[in-house]
Amino acid sequence: MGSLLITVSQVLILALEIGTGYVLAKRGKISADAVGILNYLCSNLALPCAIFLSAAGLELTADSWGEVRLGVALIIASAIVQIGVSTRLFRKERFEERVVYQLGTVYGNSAFMGIPIATAVIGDEAVLYVVLLMIIDTVCLFIHSSLAASGQKPTARMIAAKVFGPVTISLLLGLAVCLLRIPLPGIINTGLNDFRGILTPLAMLIIGAQLAEQDLLHICREKLFYKVAGVKLVVWPAILLRCFLPLRGVVSLAAVGAIMICKGTPQAAILGVLAKRHGLDGEKAAGLLGLTTVLSVVTLPVITGVTLVVFGG
Repeated sequence: MGSLLITVSQVLILALEIGTGYVLAKRGKISADAVGILNYLCSNLALPCAIFLSAAGLELTADSWGEVRLGVALIIASAIVQIGVSTRLFRKERFEERVVYQLGTVYGNSAFMGIPIATAVIGDEAVLYVVLLMIIDTVCLFIHSSLAASGQKPTARMIAAKVFGPVTISLLLGLAVCLLRIPLPGIINTGLNDFRGILTPLAMLIIGAQLAEQDLLHICREKLFYKVAGVKLVVWPAILLRCFLPLRGVVSLAAVGAIMICKGTPQAAILGVLAKRHGLDGEKAAGLLGLTTVLSVVTLPVITGVTLVVFGG
């Protein structure tokens, strides 16, 4: 019960921060240019600092590396199954919409919402799995969208440019500090912690500002959006939770909790950018982002709470 209350309170805080960003953007206090700047700071400064400190603070042993390998195997298996099933969904819709809906059921907003929630309810040990899931999902998303949308073959250079960015580099540096047991000078540690502290509110302000650009009333009238959101926010987490049940006591709570939280997050924000790049329906992608973000305020606490009760007991 305590875990559920922690989860609910954390998501309510996130909802309040999203609402603040929404109101400020609606009143013209946060412009589109400002959102771009905030997004850059969040992705290239606050997020890498949070990942680096989480990885650097881990206590990795021979046993924990075995848990990490098992966690990665579950992440990859989950992605393969989701991608395979998604290609069979929404096949009656026109091509430009169908691909967006299929991608929208698989990929979540793990960076902006997965890390804050996983850290709050599980701890820093869950961040490693969130970041590994983000890296694997990034590879899958760029390959999946490229092949499904335009038939364009993704190049190794393109994938490397997307994967080996600030997130991956900060993870590798943090792991190096952890494994080599390098002590961080106090002034550097304090500075990194200060930047980590702005990650969650900054990310939520950005999401709220992005929602302000959407016609929420129109989005709420799109019946098909609810089907996509239902698959993304409810059906997949429920299926994964059921599949993970036999692994209680084998897989760590950090691994299962991170996967469940990330799979229960709203649609990936980058999907809108990829949709426009590949000539798909970018407006549908933006609308799905808005609806899944709003609905996740209700679904995420339930998913996270149930996961903690089942696997944390």
